Amino acid sequence: MNILIVGGAGSYKNPFLQLGNIIEDDEAFLEEPEKFDLVVFTGGEDVCPAMYGHTSPKNLCSYNIKRDIYEQKFYELALSNNIPMTGICRGSQFLNAMAGGTLMHHISHHGVNHVIETIDGHIMEVTSTHHQMCIPAKHGHIMAWSSVKRSTIYYGDKDEKIDYLGKEVEGIYYPKENIFAVQFHPEYMKPKSAGFLWYREGVYNLLHLSKDEFSKRYLNNKVQASA
Repeated sequence: MNILIVGGAGSYKNPFLQLGNIIEDDEAFLEEPEKFDLVVFTGGEDVCPAMYGHTSPKNLCSYNIKRDIYEQKFYELALSNNIPMTGICRGSQFLNAMAGGTLMHHISHHGVNHVIETIDGHIMEVTSTHHQMCIPAKHGHIMAWSSVKRSTIYYGDKDEKIDYLGKEVEGIYYPKENIFAVQFHPEYMKPKSAGFLWYREGVYNLLHLSKDEFSKRYLNNKVQASA
């Protein structure tokens, strides 16, 4: 398995060390994408709201449009070659936007470790530090969420405060685009921790199961979020 970590690996390589050969040569992927089995998008600044049809007049979104445009090339090439994709933190938000979802511009109290639940029934503490949140498109699925609602505020399009009654998303899955991504940071977590292992298993399954098998493995056994 050849795994491209777009823009360089750093600590982001940690969850993938036992899954394949980690490659940091972006140009090699652009020249011969068929030689790769997984594309990883990493953390960092916010995604430009224009990428998902929003505006941020109050500058709640701090973004780098050059990075978005650069990474979009890798997304489109992976998609056209049916290469699975995963993302961590900003990477999950980027993939969600590319797949047709949107982002909550700002939420509160997600800057520390907290407990999440997963679609297949796990409850675990993860390292998760973010101020934005994925709102999946209709064909996307929430794979993990905060066990209790932590945020006291929600700001959406135009940086306007909104009422939000849904789950505080920590993981997403898009069957059509072959995307599995998480908001939390497994690369900072201990290799034997539950969150690290759950994410790595999810990526392993993304690589080795068909889309139908992956969907059956998770979506057919889904649980509901806590109130």
